[in-house]
Amino acid sequence: MAEISADLQVNFGSFDKATPFEVVVDDTGLVGDSPVKVEFSPDLIVKVISWEVAVWQGAKEGIPPILGMVAPGTKRIKIYCSLANSASIQIFVDGGSRSITSKRSAWKQAVANPTASSSNASFGIAKPKNWQGTLETKTETASTGVAGVLGRRYDQIREAISWSGEIRKSLRYNYDSLHATVIHKSIFRNRAGDTIPAPVYDQDHGAFYTQEEAFGAIIVEYSPGFAMINVTYDTGESVAAPGVFAAMQTAWARGDITTAQIPPVQLLVLSDNAAAVASFKREFWPKGCPGMKITGLPGLKDETDSLSEIEGTRKTATEKIYLDEADPDVYVEVEKITYFEAQDEETKRIMKLRMLNQ
Repeated sequence: MAEISADLQVNFGSFDKATPFEVVVDDTGLVGDSPVKVEFSPDLIVKVISWEVAVWQGAKEGIPPILGMVAPGTKRIKIYCSLANSASIQIFVDGGSRSITSKRSAWKQAVANPTASSSNASFGIAKPKNWQGTLETKTETASTGVAGVLGRRYDQIREAISWSGEIRKSLRYNYDSLHATVIHKSIFRNRAGDTIPAPVYDQDHGAFYTQEEAFGAIIVEYSPGFAMINVTYDTGESVAAPGVFAAMQTAWARGDITTAQIPPVQLLVLSDNAAAVASFKREFWPKGCPGMKITGLPGLKDETDSLSEIEGTRKTATEKIYLDEADPDVYVEVEKITYFEAQDEETKRIMKLRMLNQ
């Protein structure tokens, strides 16, 4: 039987670290962010008395649910990764995508009033009273909880790189054979303190090399590519823990939703060979009930009166205030004070205050 001989050669070497896959959500410099738009009624007034006692006023008919979404919010983010990696990006937002349908009033048409004077019309000018408009209700459908790639962009950045006994230092975004320019550099020295040549840039690897272990620093300028992503998100009701969304509704009704704990928008980002997690803050418009008014305690003569509650004397009761008589789920819980004692700072007079209708 014939013999077959062969040589097997195995090359051992070090592999470069995986290329960066970084999700940037804050201070991106991108234009296009917008808050979640929630419905509100101009007829509704929330009168907030001291110590957060709230009283609802205004017409109850047609009052929308608190934090009822009209349009989803949008956020533009960056994903720094190689061009090859960006082709396989997948992004999962919160609990997944869903569709919302909303109705809003819009101008159907606006035409010049035929009875108006024609002297101005010939110059393309008409006073507001000389225009007639027709309102109509538009129904719109939008998707939320989704993310789409808007393309690849390039922004110039500056990066400081320091050597503390190394030979090789990489750019932060060392992919796609980036061109890098050294705009400032220090004197480089070896371990003996002798001056040595400045680092040399290897564009194929996105790294700088020195002849020996070095100490020094450089500042470089380069333009890494990134994937620009548009994320749509909702009010967070589907991902909020029990009681959290109710607290958000109460805070919004009292004028400022940011006083409550708001669950952030959670992102899971995947590609063929990398993964990352990120989150960003939900924004709302308006941030609180536009019809909120703040007033003092009943019985105070003027704004100069000043009362301080005596700690430990307060008694409270929780009451549900229903905003829609036909829907028992549309309500806000208000903690109302039934009794407390207060002290006048100037006269040191102690007052015992018991709320009526309790």
